[in-house]
Amino acid sequence: MLRLISVLLLTCAAVAGEPIPATNVTLEDHPRTLSEMMDFLKKQSGIAIDSSKVDGSKKLLTPREAPQPFWQALDKLARHADCHVVVRDRGKSIMLAPGVVKSPASIDGPFRVVATSVVGRVDLQTLARSTDIHLDLHWEPRLPVFRISSPPSITTATDDLGQKFPTRPAGVYSAIGDSALFSATVRLDGVSRAAKAIAVLEGSFNVTAAPKLLAFTFKSPGSETKEKVTVTLTKFAA
Repeated sequence: MLRLISVLLLTCAAVAGEPIPATNVTLEDHPRTLSEMMDFLKKQSGIAIDSSKVDGSKKLLTPREAPQPFWQALDKLARHADCHVVVRDRGKSIMLAPGVVKSPASIDGPFRVVATSVVGRVDLQTLARSTDIHLDLHWEPRLPVFRISSPPSITTATDDLGQKFPTRPAGVYSAIGDSALFSATVRLDGVSRAAKAIAVLEGSFNVTAAPKLLAFTFKSPGSETKEKVTVTLTKFAA
C-alpha cells in the first residue's frame, strides 16, 4: 500500500500580480501554556485557533525566532504540543486535535497545502494503474480568494523507486465562494506495485485573489481613490 508523500512542495502563484504576503507572527522564548500560545497568535494575526480539544494547560517553550508565516508557526507549535492542525467549516474554523499526524504539508505565504490521502486504482478492463493524491488547499480566512486552478500544475512527481511521472499543466479555474478551503486531486498513471510511497510531488496552484477588500462609499457620483485603486461612480440607479 502506498504511503503519503515524503516531500510536498506546492506553491500558490497569484495571477497577474505580486505574491500575496502572509501574516507574520513571532514566537518568544519564555514558557506559556498551549492556550496562552494560541491567544498570543490570535493577538498577532487576528486568527482564532480552537484548542478546546487538547490539553490547553500544557507548558510550551519555543526558541525565539524571526517573524514567520502564521501557518508555519502554528504547525510548529502543534508539533511541540503533540497535536495537529484541523481546518473545518469551509476553512473558516481552525482547531488543534490530539496526536501528531504525518500528513505532508507545504506552506507558501498565506496558503497551506496538505496531502490528505493516496488512493490506488486498477482498471479491470485494461489493468492500467493510477494513483489519486487528494490535496486540501486552505488559506488565512482574512484573504478573499476568487478562483483556483484545479488540478494544480505538477512539475515533478516521483515514487520511492525513483520512477518519474509525466508533468501536468494546471487545469481550468474553479470559482471559490464563501470559503477558505479547496480540495483537489492529482492523478499519477503507471505507479508500480513495488512502490511503497510517493516520494516527491512538486507543483503549483494558480490563484486569483486579493490581499484584502476595499470599501468605497459614495454620497453622490464621482471618483474616490484608496491605496492606488480608483473607483468612479457615474450615476445612481434604482
